[in-house]
Amino acid sequence: MMGGQMKGEFWGYLLPGNAEAAAKYGRMDAEVAFFGDGIHGEIFMAALVAKSFFESDPVKLIEAGLSVIPAESDYANCIRDVVVWHAQWPDDWEKTHEQIDIKWAPKAEKGRSVFPNNAVIALGLLYGDGDFDKAISIAVMSGWDTDTNAADVGPVMGIIHGANGIAEKWTKPIGNIMRSDVKGAKELKIDELAHRTVEVGKQMTAAKSSGKVDITDQ
Repeated sequence: MMGGQMKGEFWGYLLPGNAEAAAKYGRMDAEVAFFGDGIHGEIFMAALVAKSFFESDPVKLIEAGLSVIPAESDYANCIRDVVVWHAQWPDDWEKTHEQIDIKWAPKAEKGRSVFPNNAVIALGLLYGDGDFDKAISIAVMSGWDTDTNAADVGPVMGIIHGANGIAEKWTKPIGNIMRSDVKGAKELKIDELAHRTVEVGKQMTAAKSSGKVDITDQ
């Protein structure tokens, strides 16, 4: 069930500022392989990331994500719990982490792996205090699906601060190369991939009123 949440931000990249449209495409994608909270995870992230192009307040970003999923769902209840705990202990992320561990971590043991990782995303954003380093560090130190949670918090903070706002200690070791097992895309330059994403996003933004999107292999 983690798969949707892991890739939901991509729809936010493609439709900046349009949380509803990003959530729509996120749902279409998620329904191919997931159900229930697995779908909610993808559309939550899609909307949150889309909103982050024009908003930096983590509470408002989380509200944008919550606005596109059922209010009575376990996913929404989990995220709201983190918001409440943050209000109770605004300077102690570890105290909130303890509450997550008690209430939501057991659900992962029942095969619902989206929990408590969705809570960790909210934890990193709320306690990160707008700082890229702090936000992703909290996401990693929280445990569970560490790489994925950092990769969900990181894009939000990266959008807010821009590429120049990310310290060299993070970017230099990675360089500008991304390697994958995708046929025809074994090795790509990250900046070129970013430009390609922008171009597809322009197509989607231009076509969203008609609901028709033509994506070429250019």
